Amino acid sequence: MTRGVGPVANDEPAMDVSPTAIRPRKRLGTKGVLNPQYPTSYWQIAFSRDLEPESVIPLRVLERDVVLWRDSQGVAHCTAAHCAHLGANLGYGGEVVGDTIRCPFHAWRYDAEGNVAHVPGVAGTPKVRQCLPTYLVIERYGAIFLWNGPGVPDHELPDFLADEGIAEADIVFEHVRYKLPFAAKWFVENLPDAAHFAGLHRLGSWGDTEIISESDTRLEYVARFYGRAPYVSWEDLKRSYRRGEMWGVSDAAGGDFHATTYGGGLHLIHLTASPPELIESRAKVTAPVPRAMIALTEKVNDMSDGARLILSFTPVDVDSHIVYLTMIVPKINNPVLRLIGRPVVRSLLVRRNWFAIMQDNSLMMFRQEPEHPAYNRFDRGLVRFRKFWDSRLIDRSLWAGDNVHSAGARAGCTWPDDPTTAAVSGGSTEGEA
Repeated sequence: MTRGVGPVANDEPAMDVSPTAIRPRKRLGTKGVLNPQYPTSYWQIAFSRDLEPESVIPLRVLERDVVLWRDSQGVAHCTAAHCAHLGANLGYGGEVVGDTIRCPFHAWRYDAEGNVAHVPGVAGTPKVRQCLPTYLVIERYGAIFLWNGPGVPDHELPDFLADEGIAEADIVFEHVRYKLPFAAKWFVENLPDAAHFAGLHRLGSWGDTEIISESDTRLEYVARFYGRAPYVSWEDLKRSYRRGEMWGVSDAAGGDFHATTYGGGLHLIHLTASPPELIESRAKVTAPVPRAMIALTEKVNDMSDGARLILSFTPVDVDSHIVYLTMIVPKINNPVLRLIGRPVVRSLLVRRNWFAIMQDNSLMMFRQEPEHPAYNRFDRGLVRFRKFWDSRLIDRSLWAGDNVHSAGARAGCTWPDDPTTAAVSGGSTEGEA
């Protein structure tokens, strides 16, 4: 099991490339499905800054090896990693030559459609039938997203700024990623599980999730929290600090949060402001703290309250994944404050999210979910999300579910084309506690 756990902050600026550039393709030799055991969806696979002009990088995505490369026009491309000739990995020693990717082994070159464009010693276009599978990628928000699905996507990569009337000149993107040593599906299922946020992250005494809308391609919901205890003493603050709550999700999302899942692999989270009573109780307890520290803390809270988070929990292998987080925050207009404050704010944002993730880490690694979970009414959001995830899978042989790729019978999924449905799908999945 991979155990490389750690936060990585994007301290350097994003590359100046067209955020929506995408080159039309014939898409020869591939159906565009990287791994049918994961939902048909957009998945983030890198930040724009990872891919320099005319460079090649290897990636492990959805349990498959791929390479990203950027041509001379700044357009990103993604292909299967291994050369169709003798299987060399193009990500290790491969080069971009004349807007093609060159294999380091025998110098075969492939174009953006995956066709063999050049073989040394062969004049003209080589008559080679082999080609590399290629995958649709789109660049936006300083990030690179891959489409895992056949043919034309059944939904567009959401343009969150345009949808909400936000001018890009008024905001900045803060990028963070964390590699975690457990299955991606286990972690992403936490988003619609409000009871988990209340129990583990102390957002309230209890929580519930309300499904707002649902379609074939998106699931929209609100996580609500009740009975949040105020800060009444320094002991409360010290206890929160030890648990990571002060710099974790509970302090940033003191109120409810609104979320939309697109396809299963991409999520938009809208944090709401902390409840007034929580802000007031915190202010009373922190009154003796130096004014500069209070001002800095409030600045971070101001940037978090009402902020939008773009999340993708992208599998690496069965037992590991990378959480890509892009926070859309207001721009600091004062140049002096921007120069001094932005690195500090970025560092605090990295750490506060890391605290929250660490609360989940050991729990996720050592959990053993029973074959028939004892669901109760507060699991409605979780069950609905599991059914949505499974509805986006191409590989229906996963119906029984190992809870790494599919919830299957655990969520009461009924796929009419599965011959075992009648035998194993009986019983309620959303019974009252």
